[in-house]
Amino acid sequence: PELQQTGKIPDAQTDIYALGCCFYQLITGQPPFAGGDATSKLQRHATEAIQPLAPFGVPEPLAKIIAFMMAKSPQVRFPQAQLVADQLAPF
Repeated sequence: PELQQTGKIPDAQTDIYALGCCFYQLITGQPPFAGGDATSKLQRHATEAIQPLAPFGVPEPLAKIIAFMMAKSPQVRFPQAQLVADQLAPF
C-alpha cells in the first residue's frame, strides 16, 4: 500500500505485504482485492481491510499472522522475513 507514495521504493516491508497477499490467495483461491481496474485495486490495498479468513477454515493464529503481514502500515508488519518464517513454522 505504501508504494503509492511518491518516491517510495520497495523494501523488506513491501515484500512481507506481497507474501501475505500470496498466502491470502493460496488459502482463499482469490486475490485479496479482486475485481476492478489497477487503480482501484491499488486504492483498496491502501485503504480496505482484508476479508476475514475464518470462513475459509483458517485457524485464528494463522489468520492473525497473515493479517499482520498485510497490515496497511509497514510499522505494524513483521520487521524481518525470518520472523514471518518463525511464526509460520508451526503450520
